[in-house]
Amino acid sequence: MASLQLRRVAHGLRAITVLTMLLVPLAIVLWLITQPLSGHMLQAVFPRIAVPAQLELWQIWGAYALSVGPLGVFLIMLWRLQVLLRVYAAGEALSDRAVGLIRGLGNCLIALVLVGVITRAGQSVVLSWTNPPGERALAIGLGSQDIILLLMGGLLVLIGSALADGVRAVEENRGFI
Repeated sequence: MASLQLRRVAHGLRAITVLTMLLVPLAIVLWLITQPLSGHMLQAVFPRIAVPAQLELWQIWGAYALSVGPLGVFLIMLWRLQVLLRVYAAGEALSDRAVGLIRGLGNCLIALVLVGVITRAGQSVVLSWTNPPGERALAIGLGSQDIILLLMGGLLVLIGSALADGVRAVEENRGFI
């Protein structure tokens, strides 16, 4: 049985997670509506990519459209997190459902990195497409944040596997009582 303090923390974190799920898309839409579309603005948004000063409108929107992938993974991850926190708040921390959600969060972190690498590569192609031949770019790379997220994702998958063993042990002990 989860302690009252654990349940309160889980409820509070779940509220923050749900609020984040609502505010992030809203903030993105508001930002897109209020900001001028230009190469200079895109350079600030995509600091890892060399953005030419003169861009076609399709390039700007193409770069933004490609950002939907990582945003989608991020929102799925937040959804899974709020469900996990709801499970914790219900006192079911040692359950098969919690195990699956923890593993799922780890997989989401790994997917976030992979989708991010693919997205940045696509954005580099889209944003350099109108450059003269020989000056177009395909940039593929991993940053230190990507490596940390991969490691944390793997760790969550590992913790989920270890927790699964704990859940089985708890169920076996219940059978003896």
